[in-house]
Amino acid sequence: MSKINKEKLLAGYVFGDIDNDEYIYLPGSEIGSENPLCVLERKGSREDISLEEVADYSGFSKFHFTRL
Repeated sequence: MSKINKEKLLAGYVFGDIDNDEYIYLPGSEIGSENPLCVLERKGSREDISLEEVADYSGFSKFHFTRL
């Protein structure tokens, strides 16, 4: 993951793939924490994922961002 995408997650952007119903975002409660956890939502399920794991997530390259 690029530094720019990491900064966008930390700034509140939501990355998503609408076609596959997948989204990654950083909840507001995680901002400023020592090891923030993002949320990966896929087809109705939710799991916590570290910023490092986001970089390794194979589907991330097809995501687009939007700010809510």
